[in-house]
Amino acid sequence: MQVVATFLGFQASWWILVLSADHPATSVIALGLIGIWTLVAFVRGHRHWVHVLGFTAMGGALEGLLQNLNLVAYAGEFQTQFTPELALPPLWLVGLWYILAVVALETPKFWLRLQSRAWLAPLLGALGGLSSYAPGPSLGALTWPQGALAGLMAVSGIWALACWVLVYRFPWSTLSR
Repeated sequence: MQVVATFLGFQASWWILVLSADHPATSVIALGLIGIWTLVAFVRGHRHWVHVLGFTAMGGALEGLLQNLNLVAYAGEFQTQFTPELALPPLWLVGLWYILAVVALETPKFWLRLQSRAWLAPLLGALGGLSSYAPGPSLGALTWPQGALAGLMAVSGIWALACWVLVYRFPWSTLSR
């Protein structure tokens, strides 16, 4: 039952953040959801914050790369003052990477099962990335400056890498319950 509740909580968080991406209060909403998921992790006794923050930083850096290669433009993205041509991903998007890392801590058996098939984690990541980003333009969360095909191909590659990292670089041996 916990896995179902975690999955539904993640899906609700995704919808809330994506649908509010172009709203002025998005950062407040993102901080609230980050706080809720942090509380869930603390209550559950998770101690692997270095991995959660590392995965979040990796996700933010990859999203920034997509932006700065002009493959995707997000609602609410930040422009740096020092170098105006450098864009940073919006807080709502970085929050989704953080929430995914906490959800991964909550569902270690799923990720452990993927370790026996090295090809499956990147495939699921690529498909999950495509299904998560494809509706983005119609929901007002992003646009594809170089066209949808180039953007979606880049997104699928990033998410293939992200799921590989979750399966093979998270501390699953100390998380299994």
